[in-house]
Amino acid sequence: MIQQQVESLRPRSIDINGSDEDLAEFANLLTGKIVVYKLIESGGEPLAHNLSGFNKKSYVISKRNDDGSRVSTMFNVPHMKQGAGLGEVEQVVVGAFDCGYEDDMHVKCNKIFLKFSGEYKG
Repeated sequence: MIQQQVESLRPRSIDINGSDEDLAEFANLLTGKIVVYKLIESGGEPLAHNLSGFNKKSYVISKRNDDGSRVSTMFNVPHMKQGAGLGEVEQVVVGAFDCGYEDDMHVKCNKIFLKFSGEYKG
């Protein structure tokens, strides 16, 4: 694995299957702060069946302030269980997840939408 950080942006990982020499050669082509490391274990369990497609979901969580402004953020889940509905996610997320970006801004969300639903108005 190679981790690349350009300027002060968030570091990104590049997963390359190859020898240590291949990784080192590829890392020489990159700019910014580069860290080459071995991924020892990624966790999880192999699936017993092949998925016909991922069930990716994008959620927007928000809270409307007293002055009418809204604090919101979005998060993506690469694959949800097929039976997990918005109501189940809402029970876990609403009131528990922060929807602010700042470290000192702990604003618990009181609303959740699927990003690509008709309810979300951007």
